[in-house]
Amino acid sequence: MHFGLSLKRQDVLLFFSTVDEDRDGILMYKEFEDFYQHDYEKDIKELETKRESVDIQVYVFEHLTKVLKQKNLTLAQAFE
Repeated sequence: MHFGLSLKRQDVLLFFSTVDEDRDGILMYKEFEDFYQHDYEKDIKELETKRESVDIQVYVFEHLTKVLKQKNLTLAQAFE
C-alpha cells in the first residue's frame, strides 16, 4: 500500500532501527503497534523543557563571558 509518504532510504533505515525493538531485523506487528501507541506528545514536551533549560544555560554562559571580557577577568578571578 502507498499512503503518499515519501522517505529517503536513510530515514527508512533510521525509522526501522528505532521501531525494531529486539534488533532482529524484522519489524513485527507488536513493535509497530508499540511505536504507534507511544505518547510522543509527552516526549515533545520533555524535549521542549530541556531545550528551554539549555537556552537559559547558553544565555547565562554568553552573558558571563561578555562580563568577564569587559572587566578583563578570568573565570577563576571572578569566582574568588
